[in-house]
Amino acid sequence: MSCPSIRRALLLATGASLVAFAAPALAKPLATVDRNGSLVAIEPYAPNIVRVTIALDRDEVTAAPGPGPNAKPDATGWSHRTDASGDVLASSALSITVDAKPWPKAPSQMERYFAPSLPGVGITFKRADGSALAEMTGWEMAPQTINGEKTFRVGASFAVHPDEHYYGLGQNQEGKLDLKGRTIDCRHNYDAPAGETLCVPFMVTNKGYGIVWDNPSATTVSPGLHNSTHWQSNVGERVSFFVISGATTDEIYAGYAKLTGATPLPPKAAFGLIQSKARYETQAELLAVAEGYRKRNLPLDVMVLDWFYWSRMGQLDIDRSYFPDPKGMNDTLKGLGMRSIISVWPRFERESRYYDMLATKGWMLHEKDGGVVDGLPIRSDRTGGLLDSDQPGRARMVLG
Repeated sequence: MSCPSIRRALLLATGASLVAFAAPALAKPLATVDRNGSLVAIEPYAPNIVRVTIALDRDEVTAAPGPGPNAKPDATGWSHRTDASGDVLASSALSITVDAKPWPKAPSQMERYFAPSLPGVGITFKRADGSALAEMTGWEMAPQTINGEKTFRVGASFAVHPDEHYYGLGQNQEGKLDLKGRTIDCRHNYDAPAGETLCVPFMVTNKGYGIVWDNPSATTVSPGLHNSTHWQSNVGERVSFFVISGATTDEIYAGYAKLTGATPLPPKAAFGLIQSKARYETQAELLAVAEGYRKRNLPLDVMVLDWFYWSRMGQLDIDRSYFPDPKGMNDTLKGLGMRSIISVWPRFERESRYYDMLATKGWMLHEKDGGVVDGLPIRSDRTGGLLDSDQPGRARMVLG
């Protein structure tokens, strides 16, 4: 089952978990095995990186990753054998066993009742020396309906090592470094209780591995909660994730960079203090703050002119009533040794100069009835059609 409209709505309304890169070309997995109807694909990307996909539909289990990973699969140096324990895939860095999972009897009444019960899948990950690394203990794919469309809630559970601790998952503002025992709302949540969160579904443990969860819909992660680590996504037709091993955290992060591409080095000013607030109402106020930093000999590299500096949402201009000389303002900041940034919102009021053109071209996010989405349904600010940048060409458009 394919649910592209649900995915697009969730990505835009709740925020995608990963930056969207072009998906890699399809490649044949090193092994696709059948566990009583549950299909499991193992796809290496390096000696220490492997992708696991589990589904009931063969097309889903052999499909490419979703948005985010853009590396090409590489099974160089990997081998595959079958023995009494199951299917064993090995490289110079990893050994992976898809447990045999014999089915010695017909399903019980309880197994037939629940949805029906999925055939179990267990996967163990070991280092080349045979020591334990990680273990996937189960998976889920529960039917549900969202916005009138049938889809699935998907997830996977992992065993917990003694003294295992968990780090990563992007930016959250709850003040906790170790994520063990918590439940993380893994999405871009502007209205998170402790402040805006930006989740990246990449989690690293102190036991020598990291997991990249391959699903762009809203996801919850519960690391080490009640002696289990659980990932669950709202929308999906499969379970898909990467495991990266490494003797050091640097090696694990290098594996992540291999999957998603090297991050360009930002300008030097981006490593300094970036000053922003909601909001500077006038040019005079912004410059007074910038000059105040210099008078007190405080470091400041970037000033941010945030929202509602425009004359109308979607005009893509600067209101000269409050910011009479944008070029002079920018020149003054440069003279103080600062760079400037403006925030750009992908929202367009009906009265704005670009609304009719965008709506006519179908470049706005639409409701199920075909009407343009007006604002964010999860928030009180309902002014403005939302630009749908999920389709090719729309994100690259030039206005004006």
